[in-house]
Amino acid sequence: MEFNKKVQIALGKMFKDVELNKVATPKKVELGLVDDIDAKLDKAIKGIRQAEAMLKKANDNLLENDITLNEALKLVIDAEQKAKELGAKDLIKLFSNRKDEVKNYQKAIDGAYNKIQQGISEL
Repeated sequence: MEFNKKVQIALGKMFKDVELNKVATPKKVELGLVDDIDAKLDKAIKGIRQAEAMLKKANDNLLENDITLNEALKLVIDAEQKAKELGAKDLIKLFSNRKDEVKNYQKAIDGAYNKIQQGISEL
């Protein structure tokens, strides 16, 4: 019993300066939690919107480069045709390889664009 009395005295000393109106009520705690949750959600939503804007910018960049690749493809096809007319086998091979390279880049851009677009849609 003496131990319990000592505990009671210690607790009384610890809490004697606590004013009752400063003690958190369940409603204040709940409101504080709601505010904390809202702040975290607001921060996350802001970050998601920033990521979405970055993804859209990346897709715009991919489209610009795809246009440039289309222009390059036209030039390569014309050059390959002229090389065939001249019978320049080395140039035909070079331009054929370049044409394949351009098409590979176009395929990569198309795949990346679609994946990014899907990601944007899911946000």
